[in-house]
Amino acid sequence: MCSVKVATTILEVLQTMTQDSEVFTAFDVTKKARGVVTDNVRHGEVRDIVNNEFQTGQMQNYNRELCVLNLSNDPQALVYYPDGKSATDHPLVDDATDDDTDSDNTDSVIDDDTLVATAEGRVNIPKKLLDKIAPVGGSYDIVFSGTVYAKAPNKDGRVRLTLSELGISSNKVKVTVDTDNDTIQIESV
Repeated sequence: MCSVKVATTILEVLQTMTQDSEVFTAFDVTKKARGVVTDNVRHGEVRDIVNNEFQTGQMQNYNRELCVLNLSNDPQALVYYPDGKSATDHPLVDDATDDDTDSDNTDSVIDDDTLVATAEGRVNIPKKLLDKIAPVGGSYDIVFSGTVYAKAPNKDGRVRLTLSELGISSNKVKVTVDTDNDTIQIESV
């Protein structure tokens, strides 16, 4: 059992992460807590505290999902994420990983240029399309209905679009690249 000081630190780190609407695993909490105190912070104890806080409703507006992490040996971890975000927002979780575990919560490519949104209404622009154009000022220009939207990639280099933010009510979009103008064209399907 951990000391009161360590338990308090774990709870404070967890509270800060949830207030900042971060997407995280218990190990992310462990690493941050270890950076705050010199006492021994055991991951098993952190995991138990995070699980307890989730189970007792202390992490309001948070969900969790078991995901395979993009690390050697493909370990699984519970990824905690707030409403409006997804477990795939974690830098170690790929959407392709989700495809194996929950087909209702993923986006997928129907053909070369048509994507189906996740349950949260998001699509990831395939890397093969992003590689065809150059970002401007660190973001990609997305064009829908004549309006240009600048979209910066996530920490892991993915460009994710929330269709409702673009005014798209359909869950399918056609995505093409205009190499002459360095833009990604989106059409509702």
